[in-house]
Amino acid sequence: MKPFKLHEGLAFPLDAINVDTDQILPARFLQKRRLDPYYDTYLFHDLRYDKNGCENTDFLLNNPIYKNATIIVGNANFGGGSSREAAVFALDASGIRSVIAPNFGDIFFNNCLKNGILPVVLPKTKADQLRILLHNNPEKLIIINALLAHVD
Repeated sequence: MKPFKLHEGLAFPLDAINVDTDQILPARFLQKRRLDPYYDTYLFHDLRYDKNGCENTDFLLNNPIYKNATIIVGNANFGGGSSREAAVFALDASGIRSVIAPNFGDIFFNNCLKNGILPVVLPKTKADQLRILLHNNPEKLIIINALLAHVD
């Protein structure tokens, strides 16, 4: 696990509410091993790809601008649903170091902490503003200081 102190990275805005662990990592990939070289492709698989395996160009993570995103700025109820720790493994395999959202599923939040991904709770109005900023400035970098969290 990589310790989290200070991180600067490209942020990907995810506007959907109630993004649950089955959307983050669909159940059919649970039997895959964390070291599977394709594990990063399982992240948001059913949102990122159509039934033929082709990229869904409407899903922002498939936009070349966001391919190297290391931060997700989500919406309300991020990571609810089942207690699958493998959803966090998929985030990690994809290079995600932090998820910012107004609130999280309790087990998902703790699984993030256990696995070196920093979940940041931000008031809904601030998270909404941040996602709008990111949509308008898609190459914007965000700095997260785990020792001194502050958003203006």
